[in-house]
Amino acid sequence: DSQLRVIARLGVGYDSIDVAAATDLKIAVTITPGTLEESVAEHTIALLLGVSRDLLVRDREVRQGVWNRIPYPRMAGRTFGIVGLGRIGRAVVPKVQGLGMRVIAFDPFVDRGVADALNVRLVTFEELLGEADVVSLHSPSTQETTRLINEQTLAQMKSGAIFINTSRGALVDEAALASALKSGHLLGAALDVFAKEPLPLDNPLLNCRNVLMCTHMGGLDRESTEAASDLAAQCIVDLSRNHWPKECVVNRELKAAWNW
Repeated sequence: DSQLRVIARLGVGYDSIDVAAATDLKIAVTITPGTLEESVAEHTIALLLGVSRDLLVRDREVRQGVWNRIPYPRMAGRTFGIVGLGRIGRAVVPKVQGLGMRVIAFDPFVDRGVADALNVRLVTFEELLGEADVVSLHSPSTQETTRLINEQTLAQMKSGAIFINTSRGALVDEAALASALKSGHLLGAALDVFAKEPLPLDNPLLNCRNVLMCTHMGGLDRESTEAASDLAAQCIVDLSRNHWPKECVVNRELKAAWNW
């Protein structure tokens, strides 16, 4: 067995960790659920309004002495589609509804009662792509979700839709997204995550005027950083005392034989 006992990850994504190998070596892998949902939700709204109001371009124009006043579509009354109604997706819902938007969601694992309580209509993935004026990803990176957004699924989105990704870059075929943006099929996109980070300077997305990009900051604010650090440390302490932090351990099959 390895002398390493725990890999404590700040955040809820763990695709950068070889969980199978860690499990074989009896290393617990922990994450910090409940610490960053509000941060990601706020960031999602910031990205949405940044694109829907074309704020980045407007700012650059003012600095250059250009005074364009091109109207963009209002979000109130439109449909916001959430792919993945987990903790983060659920945190996004009331903020989007506060903008006056209807919310639909695709999540094959969510309880319908949860969706009903949030006033969210559950739909199939295909229905969401066809109905949503905004498609926002809040799903983990798995074999099933790799390149979930590709040439075919982008073509299914409404003309003039906005695409947002604050989950993981692996969910998106970036070349296909760049094509959809350049063609004008999508009004714009807001991306906090990429397949390779930092983003390589030859990435085709950098040549798209209508994409707003950020440095994987969705889950990072002062409050979430403090809370996640505290919870990660607490997980290590708990495991060292042979207490099992059930909600935080990824490879839960280790529980039966766990002994520090």
